[in-house]
Amino acid sequence: MKSKLKNLILSIGSLLLILMITEIILSVFYPVDYMKPIKTQRRDTWTKMMHRRSDIPGLSYELVPNAQESAVWTYVTVNSFGMRDIEREIQKKSGTKRIAVLGDSFTFGFSIDSEDLFTRVLERMLNDSIDNQGYQFEVLNFGVGGYSIRDEALVLEYKVPQWNPDLVIINYVLNDALMDPDQPLHKYFRDTKWWQHLNITRLVAERTHNPVPKEPRLSDFLTRIYYPDYHNWKGVEKAFSDIKKTAIANDYNIVLLVFAEIPNGENWDNYDHIRQFEEQVINEGKMNDFYIMDLYDEFVKHAPGKLRVSEKDHHPNIKGHYLTAKFLKDQLTGEHKSLLFD
Repeated sequence: MKSKLKNLILSIGSLLLILMITEIILSVFYPVDYMKPIKTQRRDTWTKMMHRRSDIPGLSYELVPNAQESAVWTYVTVNSFGMRDIEREIQKKSGTKRIAVLGDSFTFGFSIDSEDLFTRVLERMLNDSIDNQGYQFEVLNFGVGGYSIRDEALVLEYKVPQWNPDLVIINYVLNDALMDPDQPLHKYFRDTKWWQHLNITRLVAERTHNPVPKEPRLSDFLTRIYYPDYHNWKGVEKAFSDIKKTAIANDYNIVLLVFAEIPNGENWDNYDHIRQFEEQVINEGKMNDFYIMDLYDEFVKHAPGKLRVSEKDHHPNIKGHYLTAKFLKDQLTGEHKSLLFD
């Protein structure tokens, strides 16, 4: 018995030593970024970004009501309902048409002044249009930086119904498929598990959650997250299904606005690789009975450098927001006018 106990202790000790050496090697030479916790001293950064933990189940964070701060290269104000929008009244007035717009930083408007956001421009365009049939329009901005399509589905379920919108627009960007908390805000606000503090356990989790594919082509970021058998795309499918359920329960029409990825170069050459994933999203949207509005054909008319914030930042600039608003206005008063004026 003593010999067996001694052997067991030696085996456990050897295993722990191997694990310790492996952790040191990974930490020094091959650090694992997957699910790595953000250091707590960065709290001030996120405070200035005006976010807080959300009480909605499954939603990590949200904007702080009434916050005001210079952030993301512009001055940002948040209304009393936690939206980057002007102050609104929940009760919709008679003769008013209300559109709820959900999305991530493209909708929130990184680097863009509030009055230049496509939601605000669209509201002015619709109210000034001769085709508005005498209605007053309100376009509500529910966009929050870093949100995934899963987060947007939760916002639609928990936050939007009290506003009684006549139409819901989901502004979809390709990185909305990321289901892991890869975005800094998700990393910060989600509770950290014990295994996230070790490289070796993070590596095991990554390989378990994202098995290394045999196909070399899957080394590409977008190809990986849109691979049909991966949890990211499965998450998109579930989020779309959840959005459809909420839409049916509340009698909403859902517009899926597919936002073109603005290239870093000065032309749209070799965009076919990206376009295939946009078409994958479009097809999934159609399967869920969403109305599709695709910005690609509008954006491709312009040089990418004229549409993005900078060479390193592919968020839409003022012109990009204006073109988005005009595209939506033309669609909603033209081909898809039945969505608002049936």
